[in-house]
Amino acid sequence: MKLDSDNSRTSAIIKIINLLQEQGVSVVVFDDRVKKSLYKIPGVRWVSNLNELKKIVDLIISNRRYSELNEIKNLYTRDVFTRD
Repeated sequence: MKLDSDNSRTSAIIKIINLLQEQGVSVVVFDDRVKKSLYKIPGVRWVSNLNELKKIVDLIISNRRYSELNEIKNLYTRDVFTRD
C-alpha cells in the first residue's frame, strides 16, 4: 500500500492475511489512522497503539520501514531502499 494511503481494503496485504490465517496464524493489524469499524476482516484484531502491538506480537510484517520499528528483531519488510 502506498505511503499515506487509506485504502487497505483492496491492498495486497488482504491476500497475505488470508494466507496466514489459513495456516492458523493469529493476525493483528496496526493502524493509528483508521477507525476499526471501517474495515471488518474476520478473525483480525486491530490495534492503534504501536507499543501495544510490540507487546503482543512475535513478528511484524511491514510494507514500509519506519524508524519506530528499528528495535524490532522479527521485522520483515520489502522496503529495502527505505522509500515509497
